[in-house]
Order: sequence, then structure tokens, then C-alpha cells
Amino acid sequence: ALAALVVGLPLALLRIGTLPDGVPSLADVGNALMAPDDGQVLFTAITLVCWGLWAWFIASLVVEAAALLRHRAAPRVRGLATPQRLAAVLLGGLLVLPSATAIAATPATAVAHSATAAPAPSTPHAPTPQKATYTGPQHTVGATGETLWDLAEHYLGDGRRYSELRAQNPGLPQTATLPEGTVVHLPADASGVHTELAAAAPASTETAQIQQDAKAETYTVASGDSLSFIAQKKLGDGDRWRDIYAANTDTIRDPDLIYPGQRVDLPKKDVAPAPPGQGSTHNQDAAPQHERHTPELDDESNTAPHHEHQQQGTGGEKAKPAPHTPDASDEKAGGQQGQTAAPQREPAAPNTAEPATPHSPTGATPAPHQPAPAADSAPASSGQTAAIGGGVLAAALLSAVATRRILQQRRRHRGRRIALPADGAAVTEQNLRTAETALDTTMLDGALRTAAVHLTAADRELPPLSAAVIGPREIVLHLTEPAAPVPPFTAAPDALQRWTCPTRGGDLLPQEQTDDVESPYPTLASLGWDEQGHLILLDLENAGHLHLTGADRHRVLRTLALELAASEFADHLTVSAIGPSAPNLREELPERVIEHADIAGARAAIRAHHTEQQRALAVLGAPGLRHARTGEETAAAWSPHLLFADADDVAGTELEELRQIVADYPRSATALVTTGSGAAALPGAQVVAADMSAGPITLLLPGTEVEVSCNVQALSDEDYAYALEVLATTRADDVPAAQPVATPPKAVPDLPQYTTATVEPAAAPVAPPAVAPASPPAQVPSLMAQFAAYEDELSTEADDQAHAPVSDTEGEDAGGLPAVEEMDESAPSGSSAAAAQRRGPAVHAHVPLLKETPEPEVAVDAADDGPVVRMLGPVDIEGARGSIESKRKRTCIELAAWLMLHPNLDHHAVDEAMWPGRDTARKYRNATVSRLRTWLGTDQDGTPFFPPIATTSDARYALAPAVDSDWHHFQRLTAAAATSPGPQAAAQLRAALELVRGRPFSGVNSRRYAWAEHQSQDMISAIVDAAADLAEHCLAQGDPRDALWAATKGLDAAPEMENLYRILFRAYAALGDYSALERAAEKLDTLNMELGVDMEESTAEILAQLSKSA
Repeated sequence: ALAALVVGLPLALLRIGTLPDGVPSLADVGNALMAPDDGQVLFTAITLVCWGLWAWFIASLVVEAAALLRHRAAPRVRGLATPQRLAAVLLGGLLVLPSATAIAATPATAVAHSATAAPAPSTPHAPTPQKATYTGPQHTVGATGETLWDLAEHYLGDGRRYSELRAQNPGLPQTATLPEGTVVHLPADASGVHTELAAAAPASTETAQIQQDAKAETYTVASGDSLSFIAQKKLGDGDRWRDIYAANTDTIRDPDLIYPGQRVDLPKKDVAPAPPGQGSTHNQDAAPQHERHTPELDDESNTAPHHEHQQQGTGGEKAKPAPHTPDASDEKAGGQQGQTAAPQREPAAPNTAEPATPHSPTGATPAPHQPAPAADSAPASSGQTAAIGGGVLAAALLSAVATRRILQQRRRHRGRRIALPADGAAVTEQNLRTAETALDTTMLDGALRTAAVHLTAADRELPPLSAAVIGPREIVLHLTEPAAPVPPFTAAPDALQRWTCPTRGGDLLPQEQTDDVESPYPTLASLGWDEQGHLILLDLENAGHLHLTGADRHRVLRTLALELAASEFADHLTVSAIGPSAPNLREELPERVIEHADIAGARAAIRAHHTEQQRALAVLGAPGLRHARTGEETAAAWSPHLLFADADDVAGTELEELRQIVADYPRSATALVTTGSGAAALPGAQVVAADMSAGPITLLLPGTEVEVSCNVQALSDEDYAYALEVLATTRADDVPAAQPVATPPKAVPDLPQYTTATVEPAAAPVAPPAVAPASPPAQVPSLMAQFAAYEDELSTEADDQAHAPVSDTEGEDAGGLPAVEEMDESAPSGSSAAAAQRRGPAVHAHVPLLKETPEPEVAVDAADDGPVVRMLGPVDIEGARGSIESKRKRTCIELAAWLMLHPNLDHHAVDEAMWPGRDTARKYRNATVSRLRTWLGTDQDGTPFFPPIATTSDARYALAPAVDSDWHHFQRLTAAAATSPGPQAAAQLRAALELVRGRPFSGVNSRRYAWAEHQSQDMISAIVDAAADLAEHCLAQGDPRDALWAATKGLDAAPEMENLYRILFRAYAALGDYSALERAAEKLDTLNMELGVDMEESTAEILAQLSKSA
């Protein structure tokens, strides 16, 4: 029909229609109408009308087709309503046609294939596919009808897998579209399933009927539909569009934007409660679908939490004025065995209770699309990840640790190693890294700063923020007042107090623009997580006074103090602690923490801070703090001051005086966090009952009508002490280098002696001044972002150029010297733009060698020896004999690297390193091991490079001795250099540095390799020492070009090492290239500014002496 209208009609009109020879004038039309007609005028008029109708339809068809291709709802064009409906019907039929044809021509081979993937039910001729014993996912066809092709494309990712559905459901009718109400069983690997699981135990006829009535209905959107139209049509109430939106927030981002062909789940209508004793239709013994279908752990996407496909948003939050929205407490449906709802989940006051309505599911019959219970869906709420705190706390501590370890590396003496945590502190650091990767929180700061930039440009003040909720897919800001959103946030027109932003792909501004604004909400602190694992952060400035009660109140208070003292949301803040409220915190983070012996000193400090900021607001004429932070550049005046105290130790009048200071208008950047046994005398305070044993609490967000279920975050006494110990090790002196792990002996190749050619400098050589012992390190601001993983930028061509003779001047600076490349400071290093951390400047001097003698081969020959796991740069495997799908490589490479550094350990160690905090099923671990074994292959004798565990004497994992790594080869070469004469040692050091391709373990997924931090630090130390030894040797031999090459190799691995810059300066001076020396000095200044430290005295002395000789 579509082809007939689009093509057939104009062809017919061209063949049989009549048209005038030219464009008639008005006089010609009048004469034709007044003259006798032989039918010519009538046929011409009919032809013109037909052409007009055809053009009318084509215009509508173009509008509908364009909307369909963009997966958007077609705009309603005035005057085109009728042809738009016709075009929508014809286009919809065109889309259904391929699936109907495919169903009619089901190939036998496809059915045979599906028999192994999804066995058919035991009764193949049943009239309907639904059986009470089926425990897998299923789908109920909606009123608009669907095809098997549609279902296969939606749930299985490929419409061509419709044959599997046909084989699993032999009783389906042989029609182009499935009738309404048809229940289709889905394979176990179906994704995005939101329908209920059938009960595992046989049910009575009455129970089965109730379950059938409770099943979710789906509706396929047609052109011109809206959520209110669908609600009116299917639910009888157009105002229930919010219910439909709430049930489909994972597929509908904007309630005003749906597109034809999209399937939406409809909330069920009146549903009778299940009979007593029957429980929920979610059988407690049958795991929810998102658990039973665990994603393959070796896929790159496996790093997302298990609940990522579920409904997104605030998770567990409930707004009071939403009469038709299922209450958040229904997430834990009644009748479920083995689960105990927290008492706080019951409404505690009349104003929080919602009247029961026919549209609200009862406790015994959960809504079909309600999120799974917290124990099933929240990876951060159980096990080690829960015990160690949320992602913001982990990210803050690890950021401070990373910055301090950079300075540790600078202070380290050559041949020694930095101090690293051991025993319980090492376990705590590993758990922190696991918590950091469980939920990506790095984007929140970039999103808030981007919004602040846009608000500043629009001369708007910051909106009042109550809380932020970070989920795996989106960030939600809950405001206390409605405000129009700014990028990267959006909001529904009727929900301007709820701003949302995706955690990936958000429209973030580059860091150089956001660095110019003050942190908009510096007192954001994580209070806990909801039942979906979404992290809840309160703005303590907005709350004013947070009062903690309950058995765990002291643990929660010191956890908040620790997080804020290291927080990356604040450029600077002050944490004042009275007495032992945050023990030993000042010792580890003195730049932000002040301890007061009594309340008098703390009250004086916070009053002075408050008065000073009020005076600054008056001088600027700013109405409040939120306006001042987006106004003139006075960022230093608005740093927060937070007071932590135990209210039981403070007199009532003194506490009231502190509360008056915090609440005094105009408000300043001050907040009060207290603990106490009661809260009766604290009107206006945000009271949180901190009792971990009681389960989640119901928290009313300050200044809003939004309630969330919150599992309060609190470090145990042991974890708090170990976290401080991790920080303490960053202040410790260096330690002797440990002996390398024993590896199968491999001969170090005989290398030709390293010879140098003396370079006559353009200026007289300058003798380096004596290097004084390093001065004690300055205090490092813990707000410094984590130094990003440095990605190697030396391409193969650049490496080839490095071996070119002197005459090759490509890439050289003036005077034939190597150019110092500009640093890319905006490139992200993590999974999203927000994960881009501040990185120090790195000098990439691609230095051509002075001599033309060929370099010896130092890489391991994979054809002769075996595969090589490369870790000194981007991680990969060279010389594997087998094959593997590209999407499976990353996890297999990580497993190979871990096995090279941790041989002969059992499966518990493998699971904890590769999949920390997860209950890894054996089949997924075995699948990864098997893929790696197949990929590595076998040697010429057929012996596998990854022996099966059954062939080992103690059932432990280990790679074959023939498998090598660049790190072990590096260690063999440097060990040989330590006992070899000068020229031979230099050749071996050069061969070792040839293996370095960048920072160890660079270019990896930011949520992987949490186990590699300590090994990476050891590698960096060894590389820097080798580079410094070789560069010093080259300078002593009068070869500054090769000294440049060696120093640059070291800077590729550790661009923060100031001792290598000193060698770089001397080499440039020996070559007479003082412009390159100046550029390198500027880069070092930039790096030191980012680190918040001054240039070392020995470096300043070298630059001063070299500048005199310039």
C-alpha cells in the first residue's frame, strides 16, 4: 500500500491524468469555467486535486519517517493530522513485515541451534507457553501487539534470534503479531527484563489467576501518542502518566519525549492481594532475573554494578505529593521470607503516610517493575565494600594517597623504595580501591563545576542544594527550591527541584574552564547509600546542623570528618574537632583539621569565620553565599568551616549559641555536626539515627518533601585506624628495595658494549653543583586531585625515529635538538570526562641517537620462548599463539598480568583480585581462565603456556615458565647491570629502558587493576633509578643526547620526578639549547604548582648556575 501511494499514484496520474500546457492565468481559468466543457476541464481539476492530495500525504510521510529514524515522536503539524495517521500506520506495517516474513520461513537449522541454548518446555503442544514450573524470565504481550522479531531485538539484542523464541514457545499462534495477553518465555540470557518471574512452586488455581492478573502489560507507542494519552487509554486516568513514567525511567529519560515503536510497561490496575501464605510472585527461592543472568565478567562492561540495568533515579526515594506513585517501602514486598523490613520504613507520622489506592500495589503483591531488594541490587551495601564506606570517601582518601606517593617518590633515595602499607592497612587500601570502582563518583565534581560556570555566565546564583544521589547511570540533585536547570543537568518542567545528569557522556566543560570557578558545594558529604546502591550525599552547609544519634553515632561522625578532611569537592575547608571526636585526624591531615581542647576555642574560631564572611558579603553587596560563589573572584573568602563535637559534652547554652551562629542570616559557609544520645532539644537540626544493626533508615532530605531509604555509612574502629595508617605510610621514610620475586632463570643476552660519542657543547659545560640532601617535605594539600595515569604517547614511528642517525632532523627543535612536546592537560584518563584528573607536565623529547650503530634486540622472541605479558606501559600480551575475541581480551590480559606477579595462588586469591567484592560464580572464573589458556596457546611440543590447574601438584594457578613479562626481563637486565663494568652496564640499562613504553599499567579501564597499585610503585622506582643511572653515565661520558633519551624514558613512566628534570636541564645546557631548557623548567614549575609544592633547592641551584652560563 505504501509503494502504491508513493510510486504508483504519481505514475498513474502521469499516464492517465490531464494537465494544462502551462500555468493558466485567472482569465484563462474564468474562460474555461464559463465555456462549454467536453470533460477536459473536469479531468484536469481531478488530476490537480489528486496531485495535491499526494503531495499532502508525502509531506506527512516525510515528517513521520524522519521522526522514526531519529526514534522521536513526530511533531503534530496543523493540517496534516489525517495523512500523518495514515503514514504512521503504513510505516508501522512496513516495520512489522520483515518479522512476519521471518516467522513464516523459520529455518530448521536455527531451531536446532536454539535447542541447546534454551530447551523447550516439556509439553510442546500446550496451548499457551506459560507453565507454573517455569522459573525464567517472560514477557506479556500488550494491547498493541508485538512480533517475535520485536521481542528478540528488544530482549536478546538481535531480531534474527526470533527462532529461539519460537523454539522455546512452540504453542505460540502462527500470526504476524502476537495476540494481547500472550505470555512468551524468554531465554536465560535475556537482558532488560522487567516482567515478573513465574513462581517456582506449583500454585493453586486461585493463586495462578492472581499472578496472571498482576502481570505487567506493555504498550507499543504509536505516532502521536503521549504518556497522558496512554494513561487515559489504558489506565482510564490521564493523570496517571507519572505512574507510567516511574515504571519506565530506565528507558524514558524525558516524559515529554517518546517515539513510535517504543515499548512501555504499564502499571497494573486493581490487583487482589495474594492469599495468606502464598507470598509474593517473586518466589524467594528463585533469584531475581538480574542475579540469575549475571553478565559475563570478562566483558568490558562487567565493571558496572549488577543493578545497572534497573530503574534509575534516586533509588528508593518517594515524594510525598505523588498519590499514584508506588511507595518506596513497597520495594520490600510483604510475604518475602528471609527479609526483615527496617522499622523506619513504616510511616512514622501522618504527613508521610499515603492512603491506599487501587493503583498502589500492596505489600503482598509487589509492582512488576519495582527494584530488587537491597541485598540483591546494591553491591555497596554488603561485604567489604560496605564496611569500608562509599565511593566518595574512598576516592577522597585515595586521591590524597596518590598525591603524597608522588612526593614520596621524589623524596626517595636512589636504590630504595617508598614505604607502602602492610597487613591490615594494605587490606584496607585494597578495599578502598574496590569501593572506589564499585560506583564511579568522579563525575559529580565536574558536573557541579560545569553548572557553576553556566550559572555565572547567566548571572544567576547557585540553586539551594539539599542532597545529591549518585547512581550507576545518572546523578540526581534535589533542590530545596525550583530552579531552571543549566547544562549538564536537565529537569522535567513540573519537577524543577530535581535536576538529573547522566554519569557518562554528560556535556561537561573542559577542566581549564571549570578550574576558574570555586567549588560550588564544598560541604557535600556522603551519608550512606539507598537500597539500589546509589550514594546519598548531603550538603552540610544547607542542612546547617546535622545531629547524629544511635549506637553508631560516633563512628558516623568521624567517618564524615575523615571524608571532608580529604574531600575533592572543596578547594579548601577547615574541620574543627572538639576533643576526641576525630582521633588522630589532625596528625595525618593537618592542612585541613584543627583540634580544640574545649568548646570555648572552637566557638571563637567559628564565630570569627562567620563574622568575616558576613562582612565580606556586605562589602560585595551580595544577598547570600550562593550568589557570592558565582560572582566576583573572591573564592578564598568562602571556604567552609565545619565544627564536629559531642553534644553530650557541651552545655546546652553553648550548643545553642553555636546553632545561632550557624543559622544567623545571611548564612555563612559554616556547619555543625554533633552527636548525642537524644534530639529533643534540637529544633531545626537534621537528625539521623545511626544504628547499623537496625537496617536502613527513612531520611527526609532537608528542605524537601523527598524521602529516601538510607543505609548509613560508618567506618569500623579497625578500618578507621587502618585508613589513617595508610595515610601515615605516605609520610614515612623510604625503605630498602625488596628482592625481586623468584622467576625461572632466563639468560640475559650478551649485548655490545655501550659506546658514546662526545658532543662538543655550544657553551662551556657547566659542572653540576653538589646536590644537598632533600629538605623535609612540605605539607601537601589533600584536595589535590589524584595524579592521572600517564598514557604512553611514543608511537612506533617515534621509537623508530629515536633510533635514527643524527642527520634525521624530523621532529627536532631549532639547532637540531629534540623538541619538547606540549602536554595535553585536557585529555581524560578514565572512563568518562569527569574522571580526568590533574596530571603533571611530562617532557617527551624524542631524542635521535648520536651514533648510527644498530641497537641490539632486547625484546623476548615470542616465536622461540613464548608469550610476553607487557606491563611497563599499556598492558597487553605479545606472542600469543591462539586467538580470542577482541571484547574478551581485557579481562584475560589482566588475569595474565596478575598471574605473572602472583604465581601459585588458589582461586580465592584470583577471585578477590579480579572480581573484588563479588560472589563470582565458578563458571565465570573458569570461562576467563579457559579463554586465556586458549589465547596463549601451546609451545612446539604441545605443552600449554597456561597449564590446567588439575595438572599442578597443589591445585594453584600459574603460567608456564616459558611465559615471560617485560617487567621480569627489566629486572634481569638491571640486576646484571649492577654487577657489570661500565660500558656493559650502560648497554644493559639501555636495553632495560627500551622495554619501557610509558607509565606501568597505563591505558587500562579506570575500574580495573585495583590490585596493581603497589606493584606499579615498585616498577616506577626501578625505572626512574635505571633512567637516572644511565643518564648520569652518559653525562659523565660527554654524551648529553643519550642522557636526554634516558631521562625522557624515566619521565615517560613518572613525569613527576624532579631529579630527572635536573638531568634534563644539564643535558640541554651541555648541548647549548637553552630555549629547550627554559621550556622544560616552565613545565616543572607547572607541575609543582599543580602538586602544591615548591621547587627543590637543588633544582633551583642548578637552574641558577646554568642561567649564569647561558
